[in-house]
Amino acid sequence: MRYDKSHLSIDVQVARLTSRGMQGDPLVMAERLSVANYHRLTAYWHPFRLNDHSFVPATDFETVWRRYVFDRQLRLLVLDAIERFEVALRTQFSFHHSKLFGPFGYYDSPASLPKLGDLKHAELKAEIDHVVQRNAEELYVRHFLQKYGDSHPVPPIWATVELIDFGKLMQMYQNAPKAIKKPLAEKFGVPDKVLGSWILGLVSVRNICAHHGRLWNRTLGVKLMEPPADRFPDWHTPHKVDMGSSYGVIRACHYLIRKIAPQSGWTTRVNALLRQHPDIPKSAMGFPDGENVIHEDQVGTQCRPYPRGVAARGKLACGQVDPGRCLLFRDAVPTLPDGDKAAGSESPPYQRKRTARGAVPT
Repeated sequence: MRYDKSHLSIDVQVARLTSRGMQGDPLVMAERLSVANYHRLTAYWHPFRLNDHSFVPATDFETVWRRYVFDRQLRLLVLDAIERFEVALRTQFSFHHSKLFGPFGYYDSPASLPKLGDLKHAELKAEIDHVVQRNAEELYVRHFLQKYGDSHPVPPIWATVELIDFGKLMQMYQNAPKAIKKPLAEKFGVPDKVLGSWILGLVSVRNICAHHGRLWNRTLGVKLMEPPADRFPDWHTPHKVDMGSSYGVIRACHYLIRKIAPQSGWTTRVNALLRQHPDIPKSAMGFPDGENVIHEDQVGTQCRPYPRGVAARGKLACGQVDPGRCLLFRDAVPTLPDGDKAAGSESPPYQRKRTARGAVPT
């Protein structure tokens, strides 16, 4: 079929909307259509459209605009959370990778990213060469190349991770050995497979937000993996989290922020936005029935029984019997080290040790 639609003036766009039953001040509609085009806003008035392209009676342009504004504000909050996660991920990846393979192993040794293979690793090196040259005037890059460039064509990994984009960082994580991915994921309180899925999903969400796409009621093309039910029961009961919805993204961001920057107040800001827009149908975002905000203690920690031989057998690692009353939602609970025979399940020394190991530096 040949596409035969043509350019429409702003006045004609307003006239088309009003002829189809959209209510509102024509001057306000024209002003807003001049800064957010007709096609962009179509996604926001689509739920009000009938099969004949007319609108549900009493559909108001202000209602559509409020959804657009809500979505824009939601994207900014999600971007803030992803930025914090991305920076922490760069930090943790370069830390663990350099610990095993040294500052230049990522570039010199295909074995440091074994799932890539020699050919893909050579392509990665060429891409990193390009990124470094493109940023050659960046102060720390210029300093490194002037001082060490005769021996090293690229900076150490902890500097290079600040140059590459999020997608390239994701590629390096996905192709890293288990010896890197497992301890890195523990810092974020999830299994490495879950973290890998969340990185992939949040790269996609970041692109949606960075390109100002609709997020609030979107079904994601890249669905985040839900954490396993045995260790993260409140991701599955009383309602299973839809990880392909904006609610699933918000829950994942909420969880990560509590690991990275629990003092940030990010979830409080999200809930304030949700409360400011009571007319937004939360079910369209993936919220379970009857829920309209994110419960700030709703994190889904890795509660699980103590290993055999520990006196508190039968309790969760936080000392609670009931997962719903877990007191450690702020920090993931790591497995007791081999040979740890802590006499008391909640002795102060072990409590301090667990918090230190579960925390992620900011």
